[in-house]
Amino acid sequence: IRPNTRIGYLNILENHVSPSALGDLPLRRITAADLDDFYHKQLTQGRTLKNGRRQKLSGRTVLSHHIFISSVLKAAVEDDLIEKNPAAKAHPPEAKKVIKPIMNVPEEGVATDFFDFLSEKPQYPFFALDFVTGIRRSELAALSEDCVRKDSIIIDQALFRPSAKRREDIGTSWIDDFLAPS
Repeated sequence: IRPNTRIGYLNILENHVSPSALGDLPLRRITAADLDDFYHKQLTQGRTLKNGRRQKLSGRTVLSHHIFISSVLKAAVEDDLIEKNPAAKAHPPEAKKVIKPIMNVPEEGVATDFFDFLSEKPQYPFFALDFVTGIRRSELAALSEDCVRKDSIIIDQALFRPSAKRREDIGTSWIDDFLAPS
């Protein structure tokens, strides 16, 4: 199991399964009805966050929990700890594909006015990069000051594997033409 996969499995176990009624049941006593109840509660009640608020979970998240639980129960069957896998008869939710709009197109001239206003500000390259490429907020936030120039941004891509001893550089991309003020 990859390290990130293991972390994800531990998250499901510690933050979702263990605190629920399902986490209190002995392995041999878990039924498909127990799993269905667990899935229903995750969809309708969610889990309690550290601040005390509740967070409902999406069908896709609950489905991923089902896949994890099913694989654990399958291993229990293979190890002769239980006779049948109750997850095989459970009814997990379907993951609904959510189509998000790529971009809300501003009225004519609004984007131009916005970028004219930003053209002399240090944030200009960030907004322009976001506007032109649709880069994710996390990727944009990860850019350091030494990546940003007045009219360009250097994106230094890197491949990092937890098992690797060092960072392996893939390449550097320049984004000039789109960001240069007109």
